[in-house]
This record gives sequence, structure tokens and C-alpha cells, in this order.
Amino acid sequence: DEEIPSDKKKAIAMYDAYIEFYQTCIKEPMSDFDKEVAVHDYLIKNCVYGFPEEQQDAYDAYGVLVSHKAVCDGYAEAFFMLMTCLDIPCDIVVGTADGDLHAWNQVKLGDDWYNIDLTWDDSLPDMGDYVKHTYVNVNDDILQRTHSWQKQFYRECTADYYNFYSKRFLKYESYDDYVKRIKLQMGKNKVIEAAVRTDENTFDLSFFYNYGNISSLNYVIEDLADYKVIIVYLNLKRS
Repeated sequence: DEEIPSDKKKAIAMYDAYIEFYQTCIKEPMSDFDKEVAVHDYLIKNCVYGFPEEQQDAYDAYGVLVSHKAVCDGYAEAFFMLMTCLDIPCDIVVGTADGDLHAWNQVKLGDDWYNIDLTWDDSLPDMGDYVKHTYVNVNDDILQRTHSWQKQFYRECTADYYNFYSKRFLKYESYDDYVKRIKLQMGKNKVIEAAVRTDENTFDLSFFYNYGNISSLNYVIEDLADYKVIIVYLNLKRS
């Protein structure tokens, strides 16, 4: 390996950021899926959507890893960089989301490719350590409901095996089933996530107060094809 020239200060700063990430978040042996989630969570926890002092940095990995402020291009570039360093195949996709120019990623796990959008998983306003995973490893059918891209230039993503909620056994076939089983997630988790098959848009989640020491409860609902993703934030304190 060659040493980074001393005048390449940005490259050195990004290298140092990668080392910090690796030493903090990667505990071998880890599966590629667990490494991917570690990258996703680290970048979202350590970056706020927006523009740093040097606005151009918002569009590349430096903005995310060093300035800790970036827009979608920066998130996609940083995710690509860390996944490449971990030797996990990854691409950057350029298209639109809700009609606006947008960038996200595709990643290969096992024999299949998946879409992942870190920007759409980073809440506004910023939520710090309260990380959600709605757009971790979704297929094209799900993503194309909100995103558009020229599919002929990118990978086809049709699998569900490594979808975050499928892989973590957080999919429930009814709301009643969700209520009965979600308590298994209770403990030290700040965010309780699940994909529930239902047509409902509002839910009475007061039953959460029956579990643990909960002082406050906030939640959001997001669409995931035939499922609703219910994301519950416990004891969230706004500054």
C-alpha cells in the first residue's frame, strides 16, 4: 500500500474517517448484510442532511465522513466508498425521487442486488442515534413507487431475502400479530421498527406504555408495498 501524499489533506481525512468507522463498527466475523447495516447506521448517525461551509463538499463522501453534512449525492458516495473498502459490490444510482433529482445505491448481497437509500432513511429534522431502515434492501417494485431511474443502465433488483425487515424477522402479517409479538424488541432499543401487512394508516400504540420505562412515544408510518412500516421512537428528547 502506498502512503497518501501529505498535500492530499481531504484524502487523509477520509482515510482517517474510514479507520474510525472500521474500528468502531466492524467486529469480525460479520456477514456482508451486518456490515452493510453498520455502514448505513454509522453514516446516518454521523451526518446531517444539508450543506457544510464548503458547499461543494455536500456532493461527495468528504461531506458525509468529515464535514458531517451532505445531500443525497454525498450519502451515496460515502456509502459506495465504505462498501467498496469492505469488498462488498456496490453501485451509485442517479434518478429522481418524488420528482426531484436524487441519488442512492444498489448493493450485492449473496447472488442478488438490492436498492438502498440512506438519504430517505435519514429523518428531517435530524434524529441523531434514532436510525430507521425503511429503505434498506428494497426491490425495484417497491422503490419505483417513489423513485424513477433508467433501469437499463443499472442492476435489476427483484429479491426480498435481504430486505431489512425480512432478514431481521420484523414482518408481521396482521396488526394483531404485531401487537402480540413486538414486545420481543423491547429492551435497550431506541427505535422499534416493523413492517405490518395492513391497509390502516393510523394506529393506537398506547400499549407500548405497558412495556419498560417509557416516558414518551413518537411514531411515523411509511409505505412498503403491501406493508406499512411502523417506526416507534421511544423516549425521544428534542433539543
